[in-house]
Amino acid sequence: PTPVRVALVTAKPMPVELRTFGVVEPTSAIEIKSQVGGILAQECVRPGQAVAAGEMLFRIDAALYEAALRQFEASLAKDEVELAEAQRQHKLAAMLFEQKAGPEDTMRARASDVRACEAKIKISQALVDRTRLDLQYTRIQAPFTGRIGEIKIRQGSLVKANEGVIAVLAQVSPAYVTFAVPQTRLPEVRAEMARHPLAVAASLRGQERAVAAGELSFIDNTVDVASGTIKVKATFPNADEALWPGQHVEVVLSLRQDDRALVVP
Repeated sequence: PTPVRVALVTAKPMPVELRTFGVVEPTSAIEIKSQVGGILAQECVRPGQAVAAGEMLFRIDAALYEAALRQFEASLAKDEVELAEAQRQHKLAAMLFEQKAGPEDTMRARASDVRACEAKIKISQALVDRTRLDLQYTRIQAPFTGRIGEIKIRQGSLVKANEGVIAVLAQVSPAYVTFAVPQTRLPEVRAEMARHPLAVAASLRGQERAVAAGELSFIDNTVDVASGTIKVKATFPNADEALWPGQHVEVVLSLRQDDRALVVP
């Protein structure tokens, strides 16, 4: 005879869970390029450094754009002087015409001169505004809080406008975990998600203890016909950066609690 143990089947609350694995993704990742050409004059950050939104990342040599701005501002000032003189001439011609001491053609010609000067001022003002914008673009700032990856174009190198990736900035806090759910469980997941937020726990592969807690935030609009699964995402605050982009993690999706589940040891 073989000795066995016996135990009573009992009813107790138990969670209904879906266990699978997923991949950590940044909530946002962008390629940093320069919008103006020039020499990369300064690297204000180190590879892998955490940066805050608005923090200076890189600086392009601005000497050429500063000189262009002075030139266009001087041209704008000249155009404004010419406009003032054209307005004076037009006012004089209009007064003479009203007094029947000057021809109408002269008054109309002076009015055309005023409109031409006004158009030149608009062109000069546009050039000033454009150059000021280029000057702002020489200061490359972080659009959001995140981490800088490898710096691929180093200080002293020539940077072309909108060409060449200087570095990649990734937002790791919060972070996404993407995983797949069998299509047979999709109605259940959607029904429970409509009732209440669905908690998701993530742990490193081979470890039992969860390192992060999040919430299901996205269900894709198409089932993968090849695998019969649908892609979903959970959002994790990840303030301590326990999750890292590209990392494989084990995922536990909690759907609901069964208050009287039949269980055995």
